[in-house]
Amino acid sequence: MALLHQILQDAIANSGLNKGDFAKACGLSRTSLFHILNGTSLPKKPTLNRISKVLKKDQEFLKHLDQLYQSELLQKFNSRSKVVKTEQEHFRARLFSKIKRKFDCSVEESRIPDFWVNSNSVEVPVFAEMRITEPYNLLGRAQSLYAKSERITKIFACVSVANSIHETYKQIFATSNLEIVTSDHLIRELNQIFGRKTSTVSGHFMVDISMD
Repeated sequence: MALLHQILQDAIANSGLNKGDFAKACGLSRTSLFHILNGTSLPKKPTLNRISKVLKKDQEFLKHLDQLYQSELLQKFNSRSKVVKTEQEHFRARLFSKIKRKFDCSVEESRIPDFWVNSNSVEVPVFAEMRITEPYNLLGRAQSLYAKSERITKIFACVSVANSIHETYKQIFATSNLEIVTSDHLIRELNQIFGRKTSTVSGHFMVDISMD
């Protein structure tokens, strides 16, 4: 099946306009049109609508264009989701490896939570979020853990970098004792929970928290 940019190439070639004039008629630069026709850029819907208007094709053709556009947009979204998922998996693996060096950890296959940090009768759940994109989804997962076990007193959501939006999330998470932490903060918190000492030099923590 022909791709969107291939259909557009043929249609524009038969439009009676050269590419420069066609781009101008659509309100596009020649460079933008070049990338669209070569498949290196997927046009936004308003841009595709302007292109369709200049082409002056019948409704059947325009419907076909829209179907191709929706299909390629979905593929683009899925590809981006796979990249994000891969990044999250790497973050999860690196975080688990670092925590495992210092504490007894176990992975949770259900991913609720990503893993547990255990010591005697204390169980600490950790969500390896990397970045928080759906705070209420995270909150729901945390609350489901409290419903399953009375031994849980605190839950951590570990992110790669602290962000100003986290201040807003903290207000949402406060009643569920769900705390957003970076990896270094998490290690310090776990040291306190399990009664371990953290070495300091000149007031600075010396815990190895590199995420290589």
